[in-house]
Amino acid sequence: QLLTGFVFAVFPFMILVLSPLCNVLARKLGRVPLLYAGVPLQASCVVVFGMATELTKSPTGVVALFLVSRALQGFGAAMANLAIFAIVAESFPESLGKVMGFNEVIIGVGFMTGPVLGSLLYSYGGFALPFLAASGVLTLSFPFVVAFHRQHEAKHELERERERQVEEARGSGLPRNFGSDQ
Repeated sequence: QLLTGFVFAVFPFMILVLSPLCNVLARKLGRVPLLYAGVPLQASCVVVFGMATELTKSPTGVVALFLVSRALQGFGAAMANLAIFAIVAESFPESLGKVMGFNEVIIGVGFMTGPVLGSLLYSYGGFALPFLAASGVLTLSFPFVVAFHRQHEAKHELERERERQVEEARGSGLPRNFGSDQ
Protein backbone atom coordinates (compact mmCIF):
# COMPACT_ATOMS: atom_id res chain seq x y z
CA GLN A 1 0.00 0.00 0.00
CA LEU A 2 2.85 2.36 0.79
CA LEU A 3 4.35 1.82 -2.67
CA THR A 4 0.99 2.65 -4.27
CA GLY A 5 0.95 5.86 -2.25
CA PHE A 6 4.42 6.77 -3.51
CA VAL A 7 3.43 6.07 -7.11
CA PHE A 8 0.51 8.45 -6.88
CA ALA A 9 2.25 11.03 -4.68
CA VAL A 10 5.24 11.45 -7.01
CA PHE A 11 3.10 13.31 -9.59
CA PRO A 12 2.05 16.28 -7.38
CA PHE A 13 5.45 16.18 -5.66
CA MET A 14 7.19 16.75 -8.99
CA ILE A 15 4.81 19.60 -9.82
CA LEU A 16 5.62 21.20 -6.47
CA VAL A 17 9.39 20.75 -6.78
CA LEU A 18 9.75 21.56 -10.48
CA SER A 19 7.38 24.54 -10.79
CA PRO A 20 10.16 27.03 -9.85
CA LEU A 21 12.38 25.48 -12.54
CA CYS A 22 9.51 25.78 -15.03
CA ASN A 23 9.21 29.46 -14.14
CA VAL A 24 12.90 29.93 -15.00
CA LEU A 25 12.45 27.94 -18.22
CA ALA A 26 9.43 30.08 -19.16
CA ARG A 27 11.51 33.24 -18.82
CA LYS A 28 14.37 31.78 -20.88
CA LEU A 29 12.48 29.78 -23.51
CA GLY A 30 9.02 31.31 -23.46
CA ARG A 31 5.67 30.01 -22.31
CA VAL A 32 4.62 28.43 -25.56
CA PRO A 33 7.65 26.11 -25.84
CA LEU A 34 6.90 24.95 -22.29
CA LEU A 35 3.32 24.20 -23.25
CA TYR A 36 4.41 22.45 -26.44
CA ALA A 37 6.84 20.30 -24.44
CA GLY A 38 4.63 19.68 -21.40
CA VAL A 39 1.51 18.35 -23.11
CA PRO A 40 3.24 15.68 -25.24
CA LEU A 41 5.42 14.67 -22.29
CA GLN A 42 2.31 14.11 -20.18
CA ALA A 43 0.53 12.20 -22.94
CA SER A 44 3.45 9.86 -23.58
CA CYS A 45 4.04 9.25 -19.86
CA VAL A 46 0.37 8.35 -19.35
CA VAL A 47 0.76 5.70 -22.07
CA VAL A 48 3.93 4.32 -20.46
CA PHE A 49 2.20 4.21 -17.08
CA GLY A 50 -0.79 2.36 -18.49
CA MET A 51 1.35 -0.07 -20.46
CA ALA A 52 4.00 -0.67 -17.77
CA THR A 53 2.90 -4.24 -17.11
CA GLU A 54 3.11 -4.97 -20.84
CA LEU A 55 6.48 -3.28 -21.29
CA THR A 56 8.24 -5.37 -18.66
CA LYS A 57 7.36 -8.50 -16.74
CA SER A 58 9.76 -7.75 -13.88
CA PRO A 59 7.90 -6.50 -10.78
CA THR A 60 10.80 -4.16 -10.03
CA GLY A 61 10.73 -2.90 -13.62
CA VAL A 62 6.99 -2.26 -13.44
CA VAL A 63 7.38 -0.26 -10.23
CA ALA A 64 10.28 1.68 -11.77
CA LEU A 65 8.19 2.47 -14.86
CA PHE A 66 5.30 3.54 -12.65
CA LEU A 67 7.49 5.89 -10.62
CA VAL A 68 9.48 7.34 -13.53
CA SER A 69 6.47 7.82 -15.80
CA ARG A 70 4.46 9.52 -13.03
CA ALA A 71 7.44 11.73 -12.13
CA LEU A 72 7.94 12.79 -15.75
CA GLN A 73 4.21 13.28 -16.13
CA GLY A 74 4.40 15.65 -13.14
CA PHE A 75 7.19 17.55 -14.87
CA GLY A 76 5.07 17.81 -18.02
CA ALA A 77 2.12 19.01 -15.96
CA ALA A 78 4.27 21.61 -14.21
CA MET A 79 5.42 22.96 -17.59
CA ALA A 80 1.98 22.93 -19.19
CA ASN A 81 0.10 24.32 -16.17
CA LEU A 82 2.50 27.22 -15.70
CA ALA A 83 2.35 28.04 -19.41
CA ILE A 84 -1.44 27.75 -19.58
CA PHE A 85 -2.10 29.98 -16.59
CA ALA A 86 0.42 32.58 -17.79
CA ILE A 87 -0.98 32.58 -21.33
CA VAL A 88 -4.55 32.85 -20.02
CA ALA A 89 -3.62 35.75 -17.75
CA GLU A 90 -1.97 37.55 -20.67
CA SER A 91 -4.70 36.75 -23.20
CA PHE A 92 -7.75 37.66 -21.13
CA PRO A 93 -6.78 40.54 -18.82
CA GLU A 94 -10.22 42.15 -19.00
CA SER A 95 -12.05 38.95 -18.01
CA LEU A 96 -9.37 37.09 -16.09
CA GLY A 97 -11.64 36.19 -13.17
CA LYS A 98 -14.28 34.64 -15.42
CA VAL A 99 -11.74 32.72 -17.50
CA MET A 100 -9.83 31.42 -14.47
CA GLY A 101 -13.12 30.48 -12.82
CA PHE A 102 -14.18 28.59 -15.94
CA ASN A 103 -10.80 26.85 -15.99
CA GLU A 104 -11.27 25.75 -12.37
CA VAL A 105 -14.77 24.47 -13.17
CA ILE A 106 -13.35 22.36 -16.00
CA ILE A 107 -10.64 21.01 -13.68
CA GLY A 108 -13.30 20.17 -11.07
CA VAL A 109 -15.47 18.39 -13.63
CA GLY A 110 -12.41 16.39 -14.64
CA PHE A 111 -11.71 15.39 -11.04
CA MET A 112 -15.35 14.33 -10.63
CA THR A 113 -15.81 12.42 -13.87
CA GLY A 114 -12.29 11.00 -14.23
CA PRO A 115 -12.57 8.28 -11.57
CA VAL A 116 -16.05 7.25 -12.76
CA LEU A 117 -15.04 7.06 -16.41
CA GLY A 118 -11.73 5.45 -15.49
CA SER A 119 -13.55 2.77 -13.50
CA LEU A 120 -15.88 2.06 -16.40
CA LEU A 121 -12.97 1.83 -18.84
CA TYR A 122 -11.04 -0.39 -16.43
CA SER A 123 -14.04 -2.72 -16.11
CA TYR A 124 -14.40 -2.86 -19.87
CA GLY A 125 -10.79 -3.08 -21.03
CA GLY A 126 -8.43 -3.64 -18.12
CA PHE A 127 -5.72 -1.57 -16.49
CA ALA A 128 -4.28 0.08 -19.62
CA LEU A 129 -7.52 1.35 -21.19
CA PRO A 130 -8.23 4.31 -18.85
CA PHE A 131 -4.68 5.58 -19.35
CA LEU A 132 -4.73 5.11 -23.11
CA ALA A 133 -8.06 6.96 -23.24
CA ALA A 134 -6.71 9.81 -21.09
CA SER A 135 -3.64 10.09 -23.28
CA GLY A 136 -5.85 10.06 -26.37
CA VAL A 137 -8.00 12.92 -25.05
CA LEU A 138 -4.88 14.92 -24.19
CA THR A 139 -3.38 14.24 -27.61
CA LEU A 140 -6.60 15.12 -29.43
CA SER A 141 -6.87 18.42 -27.54
CA PHE A 142 -3.36 19.48 -28.49
CA PRO A 143 -4.19 20.70 -32.05
CA PHE A 144 -6.76 23.06 -30.50
CA VAL A 145 -4.03 24.47 -28.27
CA VAL A 146 -1.81 25.03 -31.30
CA ALA A 147 -4.67 26.61 -33.28
CA PHE A 148 -5.51 28.98 -30.42
CA HIS A 149 -1.86 29.97 -30.13
CA ARG A 150 -1.58 30.69 -33.86
CA GLN A 151 -4.77 32.75 -33.80
CA HIS A 152 -3.55 34.64 -30.75
CA GLU A 153 -0.18 35.34 -32.37
CA ALA A 154 -1.82 36.56 -35.59
CA LYS A 155 -3.98 38.96 -33.57
CA HIS A 156 -0.95 40.31 -31.70
CA GLU A 157 1.05 40.65 -34.92
CA LEU A 158 -1.78 42.71 -36.42
CA GLU A 159 -1.83 44.94 -33.30
CA ARG A 160 1.96 45.38 -33.46
CA GLU A 161 1.73 46.33 -37.13
CA ARG A 162 -0.94 48.95 -36.38
CA GLU A 163 1.19 50.39 -33.57
CA ARG A 164 4.20 50.51 -35.91
CA GLN A 165 2.15 52.37 -38.54
CA VAL A 166 0.95 54.88 -35.95
CA GLU A 167 4.53 55.47 -34.77
CA GLU A 168 5.71 55.92 -38.37
CA ALA A 169 2.90 58.41 -38.98
CA ARG A 170 3.89 60.36 -35.87
CA GLY A 171 7.52 60.37 -36.94
CA SER A 172 6.67 61.68 -40.41
CA GLY A 173 5.03 64.81 -39.05
CA LEU A 174 1.47 63.79 -39.90
CA PRO A 175 -1.23 64.86 -37.46
CA ARG A 176 -1.64 62.70 -34.34
CA ASN A 177 -5.12 61.57 -35.33
CA PHE A 178 -3.92 60.37 -38.76
CA GLY A 179 -5.43 56.98 -39.48
CA SER A 180 -8.03 57.19 -36.71
CA ASP A 181 -11.77 57.38 -37.19
CA GLN A 182 -11.93 60.92 -35.77
